[in-house]
Amino acid sequence: MTFYDYIIRFINEYDNGLNAEKTMIRYCFEIRNLAENLPIEFRNELKREIELLVDNQDYLLDLELKIHSDFPNIYKNRFSFILKILSYYSKKEIKRASSFFIGDNEFRAIELYTLNKSLTVELVGLLSKLYLKSTPLTQRTSFKNLRKIILDSKQFADSNSLEELADRIEANVEITNNQRYALTKLRGEKITIDIFGRPHDITRYYKLNPIVLSQYQKIQKNIINITEARRFREFATALNNHCDKYPNDEAKIKEHGLLALVENSYEILIKLRSYLKTKIFKCIVFIIEILTDEEFDYSKYDNKWLYIPTKFGNTSTVRLNRLYSKSERFATEFYIFFQEYIQNIKYHDANEASLKSNIGNLRYIFITFATQKSLDEHGLNVLTADNHANFRVIKARINDLVLEGKIQPTTQNGYYQSLRWLCVETKQKYIKDYDQAVSQRNFLASQDLLTNSYTQKELMTILNHLINAIKINKDDCSRLMVAYFALIQIATGLNVSTLCSLKDTEEYIHVDDNNKNLYYFNFIKARAAHNTETHVYFKNTEDKILYLYLYVREKLRKQVIEKAKNPEFTTDYFFVFLSKLGNLQVANHENIVKKVNELLAEVGCHIRYNSKRMRKTVSNRIYKIVLKKFSVYRELVHHDFDVFVRHYEELNITESIENLAKGTKALQIFLKNKEISLDTPEINQNISETSEIEDSNIIQFTPLGNCSQKHNDSTSICSDYLACLFCKNFSIVNSQSQIHKLLDFKNICISQMMDISSSYNKESSTGIAIKEFNTRIDYILNLLKQNDPKLYSMAVINYKPNHFFSL
Repeated sequence: MTFYDYIIRFINEYDNGLNAEKTMIRYCFEIRNLAENLPIEFRNELKREIELLVDNQDYLLDLELKIHSDFPNIYKNRFSFILKILSYYSKKEIKRASSFFIGDNEFRAIELYTLNKSLTVELVGLLSKLYLKSTPLTQRTSFKNLRKIILDSKQFADSNSLEELADRIEANVEITNNQRYALTKLRGEKITIDIFGRPHDITRYYKLNPIVLSQYQKIQKNIINITEARRFREFATALNNHCDKYPNDEAKIKEHGLLALVENSYEILIKLRSYLKTKIFKCIVFIIEILTDEEFDYSKYDNKWLYIPTKFGNTSTVRLNRLYSKSERFATEFYIFFQEYIQNIKYHDANEASLKSNIGNLRYIFITFATQKSLDEHGLNVLTADNHANFRVIKARINDLVLEGKIQPTTQNGYYQSLRWLCVETKQKYIKDYDQAVSQRNFLASQDLLTNSYTQKELMTILNHLINAIKINKDDCSRLMVAYFALIQIATGLNVSTLCSLKDTEEYIHVDDNNKNLYYFNFIKARAAHNTETHVYFKNTEDKILYLYLYVREKLRKQVIEKAKNPEFTTDYFFVFLSKLGNLQVANHENIVKKVNELLAEVGCHIRYNSKRMRKTVSNRIYKIVLKKFSVYRELVHHDFDVFVRHYEELNITESIENLAKGTKALQIFLKNKEISLDTPEINQNISETSEIEDSNIIQFTPLGNCSQKHNDSTSICSDYLACLFCKNFSIVNSQSQIHKLLDFKNICISQMMDISSSYNKESSTGIAIKEFNTRIDYILNLLKQNDPKLYSMAVINYKPNHFFSL
């Protein structure tokens, strides 16, 4: 029975009363009417065996192609009716034979079948396998794009294989990179390698040289996190684009595989560097270092940056990308000259900070003030060309900016000094135009010592935020190191480069042979012919700067080094911190200032830390006023540091009194041989805070009470507060605040001292002395309780321990 016969029989046997389903009869009437009204050829096509149409896909495809070719409108609008009738007859779904299906996705290929049936069958078989690993959306998008490329190319009908089709399209049709990528599917099943959970197609390069499979497998083993996986993807994209752009370089992969990138002294890599962004270039270098098992020498092969080695073990850089954009010739000569200069320079004769500053200034000068034409014509000799005409234009433009108020005279002077330095190094004549005006402006600027220095309020703001940062980051040794560096720099006023020159060695830090409380710190003055500058610090004084250094050395520095993820990197430099990746870095004049500002910004400080401004501030009156009001140690509120200082003092004292007598003798040694008095201290009546302040020239306040000794202007005020309890001049005001101070001393300081002493022999002088402190404080508290029981009881009720209490 033919399909047409089945339609006629279905219509004749249909009972409108018994059949509720009206759709199928409507389909049959529609097809019969078309057969009666269209040319006889359409009816003849319908007179095909219905069993074959249901069971034989090729037979059905032939019908579909005939109707599509001879009756396109019928195919478009009514062929689905034919499929519905066949499905009803066979009691199973009959789909278009020209389509292929993956899941719920239908991919129509009728246009391709009409052009080249055999090649379409091959294409359908290939895509049915390739698309299994893709998402439904990717499948639809990929097929739609590929079908359009094939149909638009007009090459499908004349091709004998899919690979030939891809070659013909690439050779005869202008296509985009995305379209070129789509055509790779025509070349057969992909060779893929899994990179951190994502398949990567290496078919293109595998067909050039199968060795790339082992090279990619080596890369695969070394990709261990998502960041490295992203670097690999950037590498893969850049390599594909480069091979599309430079087919000759792709041919080199046929000989060397991926190692073609390093052949001929990194010829291809240097070509990539000429147009890639630095971030992408570093991704390629990352993969190359995996392939070669060697660290890439940026300073030798990267001509877009100058690399300046520093004494800290790291490398400082100057980017030349914008200079290359301005003038390829000038930038090339600039790079070659300074590359040779850096290789030959002796760093004990010239400072790398000054070198980078000069090169950076020159880069900016030629980008901003020179013309592209002059740079292209004369290269590095642009200053002396045309009888110094270009040189004069550059200096005049810089001077104009000063007159317009856009730059400071000091900046102008810095630019001129860099130009003078270049002339000396390149043996070109320096012209002195506008130099006199610079000297006059600098003289006027130097008259105001406070220019650009911090105000008292600004300095206090920075210090307060540093203290807050220390509290917040108490468990982060690297951030604490940055904060303590800033505290030391502020307290000492040292140049950042000078402070960074400190090393944790006997040569730089040593204790006096005759006095264990005397410390010598040696710093290198880079801008003063690398001469040594020695700072002397005493322990047990009001100035706690020494303890900041000791805390960094004994605790923070060790913790930072222990946490570093690059244990192979070792250094003697004193100030170190961890990079974002957890690697150990040496603090230098560039990175540490940046780190301090990042730390301040995190705690909401709106004032930027500027070491140069800080040094100017050191020389003025405001700085001294602030430091007098703000004790770095007393206000630090960092409990760990507080305990460290006490512990450090006690350890040193313990060493010196190990074999001395007990009792009062132990106290004398513990208190540096001061006179010990066990007399009952004077108890003054409770007076107002205002009265105490007004009377401060008679009674000196101490953390534990008061000193009744009148102060003599010719002698310094005693600051050994630890000895107050046993001093004949000790007195106390019977007030709640004074009682709270004594309770803090007992509950916090004495408790800490007891804990520390517990590690020593119980009969040691240190242990005995601490017990004496505890007994003495109990005695004084009991006196106050007897003096005014009610006041004492209220003080105990209102007492809230101040855990940051320190002497």
